[in-house]
Amino acid sequence: MAKQYFSGIYLLAFVPALGIPLAMAIVSATVGPHSTPGIWLLFLGLPGTAVGVMAVMPFGESDLVIYVATALTNWVFYLFVIKGLIVLRKTVRERDSFRPSK
Repeated sequence: MAKQYFSGIYLLAFVPALGIPLAMAIVSATVGPHSTPGIWLLFLGLPGTAVGVMAVMPFGESDLVIYVATALTNWVFYLFVIKGLIVLRKTVRERDSFRPSK
């Protein structure tokens, strides 16, 4: 049961982390990254967008490097956020279960 639970968390974090760079690639190829949808996708892709732009420096000018670094960074970030929310929910439930009744 625990293995299925954690694989669900990884998948839940991976889908949006992969979807944002794919949408960024489509928008960049069609209307451009400086259009309104491009700017919104760059904003939604934070912090991965910032890491992706910095990853270009050692590897040279490559869009693939930006998209891969964005996806991996966002996946790790979303994974930590989801796990943090699970721990917070568990802590709140434990705290509520030990309250004395009036």
